[in-house]
Amino acid sequence: MVLIHQRLYNKDELIGINTKDYFNDLVGDIFESHQFKSDPVSFQLEVEPLVLDIETITPVGLILNELIINTLKHAFDELTTKSKIHISFNKQQDHLVLKVIDNGKGFEGEVKSSSFGITLMKALSKKLNATLNYKSKINHGTEAILIIKKYNLL
Repeated sequence: MVLIHQRLYNKDELIGINTKDYFNDLVGDIFESHQFKSDPVSFQLEVEPLVLDIETITPVGLILNELIINTLKHAFDELTTKSKIHISFNKQQDHLVLKVIDNGKGFEGEVKSSSFGITLMKALSKKLNATLNYKSKINHGTEAILIIKKYNLL
């Protein structure tokens, strides 16, 4: 949230937020503040530079934050130099698509929906008329996919 406000108020016009700049800063800050191990998880970021209004970028940023933190907490039993997270965000036809993919331990079954983070992501997804789905396979990682149908591209 602070990054969003800094980006808005450091500009001459309060138009919107560039996704490429915002995601670079947000993801960098998340990784910097949540890794305490000697071998940090490496990440790759591919973001299409779009300008979104604050009503869109705020919930997207909060969901991305939760997805990355959940991945850092649960995807890797032991961190190695091979531990990786790939994050992408782009426009596909008339939807925005956010993906967070890890090469961690994966899981079977459904995501536990009782945690605050999962509840928050579901509520934010509703605001964006979005669907959040997971694909996972034991020992082959997890892919979280957020498909956003309601957004304001500037």
